[in-house]
Amino acid sequence: MERKLNLGHVIITVVAILLVALFLFMLYNDNKLQNFLHPGYQQNSEYNYEEEHTISRNIAKVQASMNKSFSSIVLYSDEYGGDGVLARNLHNIINAELFTSLNNQLQRYPGITGQTLDIPVSNFEVHNEPFETIMARIGVETIFTARRFVMPASSDEPAEIRLKTIDNTPVVFSTQQSVSLGKVTVNNISGTLSRPIVEDEESYDGTFLFRRDESGEEIKILSGAKVTLEVSEKYRDSLSVIFLGNNDYPNVTKYISSVSSVISHQNISKYIVICRTPANSELDEKMTEQFGTNYIRIDENDDKIDYGDLAEKIYYRMKTLKYLDIIKSSVQKAEKRIFPAEE
Repeated sequence: MERKLNLGHVIITVVAILLVALFLFMLYNDNKLQNFLHPGYQQNSEYNYEEEHTISRNIAKVQASMNKSFSSIVLYSDEYGGDGVLARNLHNIINAELFTSLNNQLQRYPGITGQTLDIPVSNFEVHNEPFETIMARIGVETIFTARRFVMPASSDEPAEIRLKTIDNTPVVFSTQQSVSLGKVTVNNISGTLSRPIVEDEESYDGTFLFRRDESGEEIKILSGAKVTLEVSEKYRDSLSVIFLGNNDYPNVTKYISSVSSVISHQNISKYIVICRTPANSELDEKMTEQFGTNYIRIDENDDKIDYGDLAEKIYYRMKTLKYLDIIKSSVQKAEKRIFPAEE
């Protein structure tokens, strides 16, 4: 029994030594090590880690450069954006199409296959707000203070304010994770606007908290003082997709005018407008007349929107309108900056 046990120890020791020797051999032979760590990976005979690290650094540099060069693509939407689903689908298809060549080249380098360039698709999407409120959030509709209040002198002390439209309709912004209220100016005083925390949303009375950026004199603010939201400022000049479908369209002319105001306010030269409406309806005809090939119609009777399909329609319409040509050209130039020049 003791002899068998010792023989077993010997076998285990021999196997362990062989495994260690095999690992050291593979560590010495870099090609075999790569095949071991990455099953199915065929190591290029000219492959080297220094080149891989250079490419990785170049990707980071080019991405930083592209972030400065491009305004993002932005989606303005209400609930029909699918809680960010449309923005994500649009981001995925645009970047897959733009960076296919780059991704294919990166497959040769196992250490950086997860890295790529990225054209952002920002999501300015707001749920559960009336059409007019979304227009106010973007900055198209001017809003005002709904009652008089005292602006505290200290920047640490908030002022309680309420908001209204020009026709005295109360403005109550929903809390959002992806679209904050951002910087706000009240009667030419810059600050931030937030909603107080409430336990019961149904009991919320529409009060906001405004904190000025800098301390100053205590000021009495009258009802009707102008309030300007700046949250959409960072999206000015961006390639835009506008899909505001949560509206009964009681006035076709007013609806089209509001959408046009978004385009004008944001200084948009490249845009796609999406509308839910029956084919050949008054709204469909007016949208076609106003926006032409920039307009995409979705049947009003579609209860469930296929966001993947819609994202593809938006992408190919952008392609038809040549909106992505400049970006695509820059991507091709970026690829040349990423890969070391061949000697």
